[in-house]
Amino acid sequence: MASNRDLEQQVTELTQKLEALQAAVMRREDVPAPEQPADHAADHVVSRRGLLTSLPVLAAAGAGAMALSGLTASPAAAAAGDPLLLGQSNDPSDQTTSLFMTNSTDYALDVTTGGIHASTMHIGDGQVNDDGDLTVLRYDDYTLYVECRNQVSSSADHGGSAIYADGFMAAAIVVDGYEGLPNGQSQPNNVTPGLGLDITGHDSSPGIHVKTDAAELLHASQGDTSTSTDAAQIVTHGLGRGLYVQSVNTSNANGTITGVNAGSGAGVWGTNSSSSHAGIGVVGVGGTIGRGGRFRGGAAAVQLQPSTASTHPGSGQAGDLFVDASHRLWFCKGGTTWHQLA
Repeated sequence: MASNRDLEQQVTELTQKLEALQAAVMRREDVPAPEQPADHAADHVVSRRGLLTSLPVLAAAGAGAMALSGLTASPAAAAAGDPLLLGQSNDPSDQTTSLFMTNSTDYALDVTTGGIHASTMHIGDGQVNDDGDLTVLRYDDYTLYVECRNQVSSSADHGGSAIYADGFMAAAIVVDGYEGLPNGQSQPNNVTPGLGLDITGHDSSPGIHVKTDAAELLHASQGDTSTSTDAAQIVTHGLGRGLYVQSVNTSNANGTITGVNAGSGAGVWGTNSSSSHAGIGVVGVGGTIGRGGRFRGGAAAVQLQPSTASTHPGSGQAGDLFVDASHRLWFCKGGTTWHQLA
């Protein structure tokens, strides 16, 4: 039985013969054959036919050689300069593939349908103090749309995050919303200001979840000193609170919500706009040994604004204080029982 070395030697010899015969065929196809006597013409045709007939046999031998060599040799990694094969797995080994265009209006890579799938993607050079590694530009609809679809199989599972941003000594995400068109383009008749950030939470998912250690959870700043637009607006259509803030540190002596106004406006303003419910503008509740409210002011600690009514209401709740149009102070003991205090 022949050894592997003998088989490899035979395959090498057959491959060399195949290459030589292929070269001979090419020469015969490209160069016209010289005229020969009639008695040699038949020999020439037979010889050429025999040559062509032998090619499949030698090709099969060459294929066998490649199969035998594949038993012992591993496939080589793609070398630099090899073409990109669509529909195949391309392995660039440790080489880097770069796409660039000298004309900024053209596309180095355009994926129209299907997109790009990458288990891990890094876009940018990673240099420090540059203007940014990833830039996405679009003049309508969404500039960047990211959707995360986690398959939650039990109550112990939780969904993933569509975007996770981690900033090292810098803001993780900076969002700017502009009103207007670039490059001096004319405005349409109806201008809708752009949104800096538009977040929608579906079902029971929170719209925003922010977590930090010692830094501010949220810092918002409005720079225009002449604008009358509210710095923040929250609208709820449910039955819960519009804003709920809880401080759980038992050593915290600061206000859970603090309003500071440097102008003539109120630090905290509470309004109940219902005309069909006896709502309350501001509620203060103290603990079992605390107080519901504490007031201090240089002009007065508390001011009860006089009503336009000539006297107290027909009925009230125990503890109500009321100042009528004549600036008389009334105290309600409950129901229709009122006493004038001043």
